[in-house]
Amino acid sequence: MWPSVRWTAYAYFKRLFLDWSVMEASPKIVMMACFYLAMKVEEFYVTIDEFVGNLKSGTPEQNTTRILGLEPEIMRALRYQITIHCPYRPFEGHLVEMKTRMLLLNFNVESIREPADQFFRQALLSDVMLMYPPSQIALAALKYGLDSLDKSPDVLSEFLQKLMGVEDDWKGMHGDALQTIDKLINRQVNQDRYKKV
Repeated sequence: MWPSVRWTAYAYFKRLFLDWSVMEASPKIVMMACFYLAMKVEEFYVTIDEFVGNLKSGTPEQNTTRILGLEPEIMRALRYQITIHCPYRPFEGHLVEMKTRMLLLNFNVESIREPADQFFRQALLSDVMLMYPPSQIALAALKYGLDSLDKSPDVLSEFLQKLMGVEDDWKGMHGDALQTIDKLINRQVNQDRYKKV
């Protein structure tokens, strides 16, 4: 399954339960319906029979009825705003830009991908997608990947300067953007610490 399908399904689920209560609908059934709807929206075609065949609870007939019955309710609750912008595309764009604009890096830019994927998986379990735009989440994943590889924070600053085509005074003018990214990463890292305790 594509990561964007998972991100979209989690976004639907979280947006739904901003308005709904767990007393109104079973979160388990709602999550299954969100995944099925996300597969349709992200054009990851799976028939309903194949989808319910992979589920471990309930009978295929019950699951089919529940999922297809919840689908219109979910779309109505989301006010038919079912397009979700995921951070994966901006992240890929940042990697490509980093490869082309920063030719003298002394490490493989692709090595950032694994820690960044870990960051994205952790972000799914938090409320980050409700609070920050995908481009900032992608930059936070990039910074998280660089930090995981013990690379200098100046690498990201230099990359952003070259990307935006600004002079050396960039940090003084736009330091708040880096602070937002740091805040997002610290929020995610602190949440991970609480999980381990």
